[in-house]
Amino acid sequence: MSTNGPNKRPVATSRVAVIGSWLFLVVVGQTLHFSGALTGYERASSGVWHRVAGQRCEPQHVVIVGIDEAALQARPDEPLAFWTPHVARALAVLQAVGARVVALDMLFSVSADAWLAKAGLAVPEVARTFDRPFRQALGEGRVVLTAFATDASSEELLLPNADYWLALPELLDQVALSNLEYDDDGVLRSFRLAAERAEAPKVFLGPLLAARAAGQGQDAAIWRIAGHPHVLAAGPSPVTFCGPPGTVPVLSIERLLADGAAQDPQVRALAGKVVIIAATYHAAQDVHLTPYAPDLMNGAEIHAQIAESLLAGRSTSDLPPWQYALIIAVTAALAVRLASRRNAPVRGAVEAVIGVAVLASISYLAFLADMRVFAGGMQGTLVAGYVIGLALSLRGSERRRAALKQMFGRYVSDEVVEHLLHTGDDPGVAGQTREVTVLFSDIRSFTTLSERMTPQMVVEMLNAWFSEVSDPILEAGGTIDKFIGDAVMAVFGAPVHHADHARRALRAAAAMDLRAQEFRGWMAARFPDLDLPPFAIGVGLHTGEALSGNVGSPRRMEFTTIGDTVNAASRIEGLTKGFDAAVVISREVVDAAGPGLRLGEPRKVQVKGKDEPLEVMAFFGFESPEDDN
Repeated sequence: MSTNGPNKRPVATSRVAVIGSWLFLVVVGQTLHFSGALTGYERASSGVWHRVAGQRCEPQHVVIVGIDEAALQARPDEPLAFWTPHVARALAVLQAVGARVVALDMLFSVSADAWLAKAGLAVPEVARTFDRPFRQALGEGRVVLTAFATDASSEELLLPNADYWLALPELLDQVALSNLEYDDDGVLRSFRLAAERAEAPKVFLGPLLAARAAGQGQDAAIWRIAGHPHVLAAGPSPVTFCGPPGTVPVLSIERLLADGAAQDPQVRALAGKVVIIAATYHAAQDVHLTPYAPDLMNGAEIHAQIAESLLAGRSTSDLPPWQYALIIAVTAALAVRLASRRNAPVRGAVEAVIGVAVLASISYLAFLADMRVFAGGMQGTLVAGYVIGLALSLRGSERRRAALKQMFGRYVSDEVVEHLLHTGDDPGVAGQTREVTVLFSDIRSFTTLSERMTPQMVVEMLNAWFSEVSDPILEAGGTIDKFIGDAVMAVFGAPVHHADHARRALRAAAAMDLRAQEFRGWMAARFPDLDLPPFAIGVGLHTGEALSGNVGSPRRMEFTTIGDTVNAASRIEGLTKGFDAAVVISREVVDAAGPGLRLGEPRKVQVKGKDEPLEVMAFFGFESPEDDN
């Protein structure tokens, strides 16, 4: 028979378990990532990254000109629908300073000229000329108007008044859609270049501004902006924000309407910029949820940040699916290690927390580099590995609890069992050699007792006495090793080590002697007619090194203590008949127990199995109650 045979099977089983755990964790990670189960978590993480990072770049290409509260207060009697002359002045200034493209993020759906004529509120000449400066400004060719799609198919549109878009050199090709892209939780995280429409207007505002600033025609299937290709018909892309609300600079329209505005340094700084004129006053309510929530972002700034990211060549990229699959497979291998920490759950928890934090840090660093790395699936894999390890630990703990209860439950106190469970000590595996105090006790004149009693009476007496004698041993933290006929063997200091094991043993011995005196009355009352000798016990104790562990065959094992110390304790117990005391102890017990003992005169005795004589003495108890602790 091969000597390697017994070892091969556990190794093979272990490998199968490791591979099986790894495959299971791979499936868990892939499912978590690709099923969308962690979408909410990933969105929340992205929001945290956005808020923690704050402003990530300085906008260089886009500026907002805001119709703010100051501009409205300066013209309290003029509704925005009749602001076309003021907007025309602002457009003229922007053209004079060399703004590259200007967008009106305001839907002028009514022509002031037509409305005045229809209402009869102005003379015909005024009605015909009120909007003329505005239409002339639109005809210069650098202005983009906005429309709004009223349904998901983007076929029904709210267009600017025909008088205005007909003034544009490229007609509806200079009209952009102002709609924004929302996720199902109402947060704006992505954008599209164009809607699924065959005819203009079909391009959204931010992309159209970037395309016109880059000299791209919107009829092209692919735009090249800042050296990057953009497919017009592509699906939604993440918005690569520069920063939170307020990142894009805002200039009040009042600066453009002031006298000599073209010489204003802040206005002149708009040269070469993409400018969005929009209502920024608070009551306009054009605000939206973004990853920077709860802070809300103005709609014009969202369009501006989209245009800025395109013109700056910034875009957010994603890892391809196969890379996620590979990373999750590697993470699963690390998670298997966490699962193996079942015997050290706290350490496994620390490693799991560190792993989750490291993956979160990687995700954040990738975010700073304009890359989306969804760490949820990988983090879930690590957590699953830890949970598996914890489950195995709990299952193993229950098994170990049951094994310890089976091994020690009848012979040691619950406190000792709980200590073994808490510390993880397993003295039964290979055994432990340590200094202990061994106690032997038997019933005096047991032969006479058993001759005068029936076997049933003997069993009744032994059961009653062993129940009595067990309590003092267990209360002192001792282990009842075995019952041998009328004798009991107990060990103090194993399987749980106590530095005061000798004193504990003496405390138990003294209590056993008192129990024996009380039991004498029980015997007299229970068997009054048998003329039994008075019930008494002898107790012998010895301190020294001994080996404690499981002994037996695979079919029957028991925890016991063996060694010369055990033999010596047994021999000392046999000497009690020659002492005027119930308890006899060795010098080694006295030295280990310390002061405060009431002792008899020491004697040198030769015991069987010992080359050197033992010094023994009677033990009568403790000198004071304080010593009995």
